[in-house]
Amino acid sequence: WYQRRVREAVVSTQSTGSSGINAEYGTDKQIVLNPNEAQKKEIKSMEFAVHEVYAMDVFVTTGSGKMKEANLSTTVHKRSDETYLLKMKASRAFFSEVSKRFTLMPFSLRAFEDEKKSKDGIEGMCYT
Repeated sequence: WYQRRVREAVVSTQSTGSSGINAEYGTDKQIVLNPNEAQKKEIKSMEFAVHEVYAMDVFVTTGSGKMKEANLSTTVHKRSDETYLLKMKASRAFFSEVSKRFTLMPFSLRAFEDEKKSKDGIEGMCYT
């Protein structure tokens, strides 16, 4: 079998709101999988309460688990809860489809019918 490791320093957060799908993120309660040295010093103990919901981000690799700089493009994206003022029509259409289909869940551009249009749309979102 493959030698797999959890990627270092992945932070998962508590979801607040009426449902986990349309939840707001950014609370003080966080779970860190495979913390780096700096995070080990900052992590606070916490208790889980009944009916709390957490969005768990899990990244697994066959490498060392540590991040390194590379000239590779991102293949999986996740919408933030920011408010966007998008100028390009392609970006507005792309954002609308992402909001409807994926809410705050991760997605790949391959999930869209026209991958070229989705690349144009996400480019307008990333560089506004």
